[in-house]
Amino acid sequence: MKQYGSYKKEQFVFIKEVPLDEIDLLIETKKPILAFSGMQNIISRIEKKDVVNYIKNMPE
Repeated sequence: MKQYGSYKKEQFVFIKEVPLDEIDLLIETKKPILAFSGMQNIISRIEKKDVVNYIKNMPE
């Protein structure tokens, strides 16, 4: 991970800070769990022009 500029925060959690202008595309995967586990995964593509607006509108 060090060679990519990342560091380990917790087990299975790695952090790498990237400036917004370097993001070309975000891919969001929603995987249903528990009672909804029989449903299909939902994959969304967030294009570069929409990344800032997407992040601003994320629920906390």
